[in-house]
Amino acid sequence: METTYRIHDLRHTFVTRLIEAGADPKTTADLVRLTLSPYTRAETRKRTLLLSKDEEKQAI
Repeated sequence: METTYRIHDLRHTFVTRLIEAGADPKTTADLVRLTLSPYTRAETRKRTLLLSKDEEKQAI
């Protein structure tokens, strides 16, 4: 089975990883000249995880 990678796939991964690591989404979008809509899911997931961790701390 041959795996094919496209430049778009690498770009998407790069931007997603930057946002997940805490980079500012707007700055990241400006860096690669794109819109933010495809990457908001990663930011939403990150916020959900952070909120869950805060709730766990408060429960202890």
